[in-house]
Amino acid sequence: PGEGERRQSLRGGEGSASIVSNLANHQNPHPNPLPAYRARGPEISPPTIAEQREALAEHFGIAMQIHGESMAGRRMRKMGIKYSRFHPSAMEVKADFINVQSLRDWTTVLDRWYAGDGPGVWPAANAVDLVNESADLQSCEAES
Repeated sequence: PGEGERRQSLRGGEGSASIVSNLANHQNPHPNPLPAYRARGPEISPPTIAEQREALAEHFGIAMQIHGESMAGRRMRKMGIKYSRFHPSAMEVKADFINVQSLRDWTTVLDRWYAGDGPGVWPAANAVDLVNESADLQSCEAES
């Protein structure tokens, strides 16, 4: 290709120009796909309590295979805290996950909060703020 063609390709050609034009006109080149998805069919439900327990148990088992029980307990505590957002009692579940250090602790949390089944919940748009709303729940470090 000639010098002019190479410069055009380095600048991105017509596709890039239309994206830049859309951005300049405050049009999102990547629109939210959720409204179109919802128009196509039924809304997706959040994972049930039983589905959450199954995922949590499986993830802890995999973490134990990779890291051993002690390290898995510390690493999975963070994941349990994040999963807690899908539980109807998110704040209480998170508080219990903060103290997890072993398989026994993990199993105790699952037995207490995930023994039955029921609907899960979608986290609110500000769920990160809500899960971290209490100063004593800012850290995933267990108190000694």
